[in-house]
Amino acid sequence: MKSVRFRGYRMLMTRRAVAVVVLCAGAFIAPRATAQQSDVEFFAGMRWRLVGPNRAGRVWSVAGVPGSPAVYYIGTPAGGLWKTTSGGTTWVPISGAIPVTAIGAVAVAASNSDIVYVGTGKNLLGNGIYKSADAGATWQHAGLADTKYITALLIDPRDPNIVIAGAGSGGNFGSMVYYNNNPTPTRGVYRTTDGGRTWAHTLFVDDQSGVVDIVSDTAQPRVVFASLTMGASQGQTGPPVYRSNGSTRRVCRPARRPRPSRSRPAPKAAVSTRSPAAAMKAASSDQTTAA
Repeated sequence: MKSVRFRGYRMLMTRRAVAVVVLCAGAFIAPRATAQQSDVEFFAGMRWRLVGPNRAGRVWSVAGVPGSPAVYYIGTPAGGLWKTTSGGTTWVPISGAIPVTAIGAVAVAASNSDIVYVGTGKNLLGNGIYKSADAGATWQHAGLADTKYITALLIDPRDPNIVIAGAGSGGNFGSMVYYNNNPTPTRGVYRTTDGGRTWAHTLFVDDQSGVVDIVSDTAQPRVVFASLTMGASQGQTGPPVYRSNGSTRRVCRPARRPRPSRSRPAPKAAVSTRSPAAAMKAASSDQTTAA
């Protein structure tokens, strides 16, 4: 009797654990499926489902908490910052102390999940970055008020005081049209080593090139990649990707496809009107002649 109760309790808790806001089915199901075929049947009925919140509009940025699969933060373009501790069953708005409802980026420190950074600006002009040291209960302004649009945040996995931020541009609503169509020297990549008290403008391409995203090598956190939108100085060559190893940086431009020569047209594939059988017979005859 105890075995039946334990089995039923285990199945109930398993279903609750997997029905979270983000379901990485391939990462969890595939390895176990090779060991136990019954797991495939158990998860076969699972489908993606909406977990809310229903009043925040679009979701622009998402951050999870390592080791806590039911805790997530989401930032919306005009609906503020929300948090769930129940895998999406309930959501709570936690950005009441932040005077901007447009959230462009959210990041949680891997070394201390109580430390959360939020970048403002998306459908509305932002005023920089905010930091929480108590998992979103309270917030303090952490600089970069003049950037208006924080599009990316990257926290060093070993030190939550080291943060890299990207400043770009927003959408096409209201005051953003003016901002996007007018150059500003605040775009680019910023870095802080003291938790946001001071920032260094470490990458500036031109006053029209904004940051799209920033990622790092998980094995080597000092290796960072930043992608930028196309600015005036880049012409029509496409948005470059910049790479930094902590002390130097270089441009990683996408490879261009070779263009056909203008002096003579590119060769065209020959089209045969013979049947496949006739073509095979002709090829066999050619091989015999060559022999």
